[in-house]
Amino acid sequence: WADGETHTLEIRVSGSGVVTCLVDDVVAASADAYTFTAALTLVPYIFLLHATTSPGAVKILEWECGYQA
Repeated sequence: WADGETHTLEIRVSGSGVVTCLVDDVVAASADAYTFTAALTLVPYIFLLHATTSPGAVKILEWECGYQA
């Protein structure tokens, strides 16, 4: 991505454990299919890796994590 661009990354996990990845509100065709089993506990996290010696600012504008039975 170029400097100054803004993108939306979203990971959705359905009640049955099916994972859907979206980039800018479009399902990512390159994402691997995955389904979590019912016995797993998930802990969300963010990992950022800058490929430069003088990285720009990273702004997390919204973080939502919830459980819906």
